[in-house]
Amino acid sequence: MSSNPKSRWKLSTISNVTLLLLYLVGAVVIVALVNVNTKQQALRNAELYSSMILDRNVVTHSFFNNVLKTSLYDLFKEHFFEPTWLSSTFAINSVASDYDLFTQKDLYYKEFSINARNPIHEASPTERRFIERLNANPNLITESAIREYEHEPFFTVMRRGQVVKEECLFCHGDPQEAPPGIVEHYGSENGFYRKPGQTISAISIRIPLAMAYQDANHFSFKLSGFLLALLLTIFSFQYIVTRHLLFVPIDTLYRKAKRIAHEPEHLGDALPIPSGRELAELVEAFNSMSAGLLRHQDSLEQTIRERTTELEEANQTLHDDIEIRKEVEHTLEQLRHRNEMILNTTSEGILGLD
Repeated sequence: MSSNPKSRWKLSTISNVTLLLLYLVGAVVIVALVNVNTKQQALRNAELYSSMILDRNVVTHSFFNNVLKTSLYDLFKEHFFEPTWLSSTFAINSVASDYDLFTQKDLYYKEFSINARNPIHEASPTERRFIERLNANPNLITESAIREYEHEPFFTVMRRGQVVKEECLFCHGDPQEAPPGIVEHYGSENGFYRKPGQTISAISIRIPLAMAYQDANHFSFKLSGFLLALLLTIFSFQYIVTRHLLFVPIDTLYRKAKRIAHEPEHLGDALPIPSGRELAELVEAFNSMSAGLLRHQDSLEQTIRERTTELEEANQTLHDDIEIRKEVEHTLEQLRHRNEMILNTTSEGILGLD
């Protein structure tokens, strides 16, 4: 048993709701993809920025350790020794301070080591564990991750720093064999007793992502507004066009068919031909059907009138035959009655010959 047609949704409602949902889902997917891509681009920029800083400073350390220190060892071995002259870390920090290289808000840069001579370079527990992993795994160079500090996202990179060479033991080996001035400047504990091949330092960079993520969210918000306005414009245009070209002609066709079904006097009415080819062919077929039904109805009514006339004539003929039969029967009844009277009143026999 079919359901009540009035309980079904109209085709226009289904079409508009479906398109609206598709537009909304598409807009949400686009905004989400743009947001994710923007954040990934911010992360790639952070990786590139940190890589540039790390490469520059690692090259500086390499120059100090392989070129400058080697050239100056013999010169200062027997004379007064100023440790900052041969410290690549001191040089990098001085350059960064003089030229404001790390002026970005919340940007974190640190060269750290275990048992550092300068307390500001002493490794934190996390950084200490990284140096330990470097010494345990010679193939490990860099570790990077996104971590939260004070509920803010940061891109963090830690990279292998200086490795002790034989010439480094001149300043970082036995404190009793160190050049004059180092023990007096740093003491006899910090920075000594290193071993060749040992990784003694690493570099840590922490680049804030909150601003980039905020920009990504702000851009996504503006994109959402733009897509919403575009969605409403497209939906309004689509609604007007489909209503004018599709749903209004269909509704007119429905109402005319309903009127013909309940009011036979409208049979044969024709609808105006709409613009669309498919609907135009449908309306033309409906008009042809309506005209054909009208002709069929007229023909049927004419046939009924003719058959009615024939029936009335046959009925009149039958009525006349019945009347004649009644008269004949009445005459026969009179003759029969007369014959009975004749037979009842005579005393002699009567012979009848054919």
